[in-house]
Amino acid sequence: MNLIFSEERFIDAWPEFKILAEMHWQETELYRHGQTFLPDEKRYAEFNHSGFYRLFTVRDSDCDNRLVGDCGMYVTVSMHTQIPCAMEDTWFLLPSYRKGRNAIKFFKYIEERLKLLGVREIICSTKITNRAGSLLEYMGYQHIANQYHKAV
Repeated sequence: MNLIFSEERFIDAWPEFKILAEMHWQETELYRHGQTFLPDEKRYAEFNHSGFYRLFTVRDSDCDNRLVGDCGMYVTVSMHTQIPCAMEDTWFLLPSYRKGRNAIKFFKYIEERLKLLGVREIICSTKITNRAGSLLEYMGYQHIANQYHKAV
């Protein structure tokens, strides 16, 4: 497989992104399955156009440049420290691409792109349904918090 990492305009990737986002939702958002999956294309596009939301993608050039992974990051300045930071919204690779070092290579690409944007801190969340936390710790990320959810 020949993977191509890039940053894309959200509006250009939307049709394929929505398919992967649905798969990601089904795999990792089990606690929210009583809710309707309804991503807001317009808001994502507006956030992307303003530079607040960045969409990083993985495409397989051996399969007609098919979108096989994505990572959305919100890029801002910390309200507490004034340090430029990025917070992960989504990070997903199709299961058949989760082998070897594909996820690590993809995330290293994202880190380099974010550094070029001036980002100095990256914050990611992981679900208990997968091993993404172990992968992040392998890459030098520190486990700093746990999240809890309650539908009210």
